Amino acid sequence: MPRTPSLCIVVLALSVIACKATEGDASPTNEPDSGTPETPDAAKPDDDAGPAYTLLPSAKAKQVASGVQSTCALTTDGAVRCWGGSDHGQLGNGAPFESDGSPVPVQVKGLTSGVQMIDVGGDFACAVTAEGAVKCWGIDETGQLGTGIAYTDTRTQASNVPVPVKGITAGAVAVAVGASSACAIVSGGNVKCWGLDEAGKLGNDSPKLAGDGLPTFVPPVDVVGISGAVQISVGNRHACAVLATGALKCWGSNSRGTLGIGTEDPYKGIPVDVTALGTTVVSVEAGENETCAILKSGALKCWGQGDDGYLGDGATGIIRHVLLPQDVLGATAGATSISLKGFACAALSGATRCWGKRAEIGTADVDGFETYAPAKEAVGLGTGSQAVSVGAYHACTFTVSGAIKCWGRNGQGQLGNGKPSNGGTARDSQPVSVLSFP
Repeated sequence: MPRTPSLCIVVLALSVIACKATEGDASPTNEPDSGTPETPDAAKPDDDAGPAYTLLPSAKAKQVASGVQSTCALTTDGAVRCWGGSDHGQLGNGAPFESDGSPVPVQVKGLTSGVQMIDVGGDFACAVTAEGAVKCWGIDETGQLGTGIAYTDTRTQASNVPVPVKGITAGAVAVAVGASSACAIVSGGNVKCWGLDEAGKLGNDSPKLAGDGLPTFVPPVDVVGISGAVQISVGNRHACAVLATGALKCWGSNSRGTLGIGTEDPYKGIPVDVTALGTTVVSVEAGENETCAILKSGALKCWGQGDDGYLGDGATGIIRHVLLPQDVLGATAGATSISLKGFACAALSGATRCWGKRAEIGTADVDGFETYAPAKEAVGLGTGSQAVSVGAYHACTFTVSGAIKCWGRNGQGQLGNGKPSNGGTARDSQPVSVLSFP
């Protein structure tokens, strides 16, 4: 007999980040979020989905960002919703640390309207508010939330609600989140970065020793020699910015040719020009040890670590470092979005195609574990994909209708379709719809 679904609303108790009170600290409260919808719909997707959850009212997406265990979306009215794992507060809704998270979108506390953009990295996320402030939430073990507060034995190294980044209270137009650091574009196109200061990836020319990975707890620092930045991306150990002129600058680790400058120096503590691309760049994406850029022509070029198909050039070498930008096969026009985190996906002429050392490419019928060039279109998306975002083992895209589709591992609910984690082993090899979006 079919199982009769029961209505059960999950109520998440709010917890408080434990910090030592100092002047200027932002201390989250446990007051209910006034932006939480009063009459949400309770729904259960199907008989295999487990218990019912409270769903937010349907809204259209205008951005999606995937992290290691979670995903967040920005709605067309500027609200931020997140779903998936929340052991470090990645959902930003005040749920207790080490909780099971949520397999459906939940409202991020205080970010209910007017948000300009979001990004998600290694278990933390940041947003640019309507006022141009930057707020971040999630893990804070290396200062990646930008509060500038040194740790003490009494301070929890995470925040389950958004907290202000020190010194960026207005004027920010973009934010980019990496594995353990973040950067923002502020007034005049200047760039500020904060978090783990290794391999020069904060771009402020601080002295570094080989292998130095000590965190910093200073407020955001100015990246040297950049103005007129219009787009930015932060990877594991490097970052890049596109200027209004179309020029590209990168800084940080270059041990695998990640900076695209034709050499394999250990790192660059200040931005260097990627001269091979001239002034043709419209956007850039920094990954683990590789970088890709979309050109004005719509062509896609990548460089850095070429192992296991990461660069999409069709080469199958196991240890291969590509020091200068080169073409991605089948992507010489029509690219509008690119995302990298261990594998890569791009929106190409509205279709989503993926490649690299992961099985999470959305087609379910690719032989082998590595895909050396953009694969067949992800199933069920057609040509309606506007932009794609890759997590550690999952990916999501939002369509022209404002819907969000995700695929890959779902052990923490990061696909947002309300299905149970099956002990952390759940996955969907083809795109599934995220609930609370059309």
